Amino acid sequence: MNYLKFFALLLLIVTLSSTIECRKKNVYNYGKTKMEYGNRRMTEMSVHVSGNCQTNGECPFGYTCTNQMCVKPIVNGNQRTRNFVQCNDLEKDCYKFQSYCRDSAYNDVLRERCKRTCGFCSPS
Repeated sequence: MNYLKFFALLLLIVTLSSTIECRKKNVYNYGKTKMEYGNRRMTEMSVHVSGNCQTNGECPFGYTCTNQMCVKPIVNGNQRTRNFVQCNDLEKDCYKFQSYCRDSAYNDVLRERCKRTCGFCSPS
């Protein structure tokens, strides 16, 4: 009987520790990876969701209706988007990283993700 209690306790500990590790690694947040500034690596979201599609299947400009949600693929820092006319920030919290705009370690990603906040908009 003691062995059964021991193995049940062991199973509980292993399950809890793996759940904690998954949360630390952001496994349950499928669309996002964490932004790490300390080790000079920055990644961003792979898909941005605007909300539900309208009844006629329409979404805001740049978004497509997929599974009744308005989604837009987000490119990583090494890719460039074509035919992107507007100059807007692609993230809501760019103001938090404004001090990194002129830092060469973050320049490429912030030029892509936070154009307006960092002043990278080219004059029309």
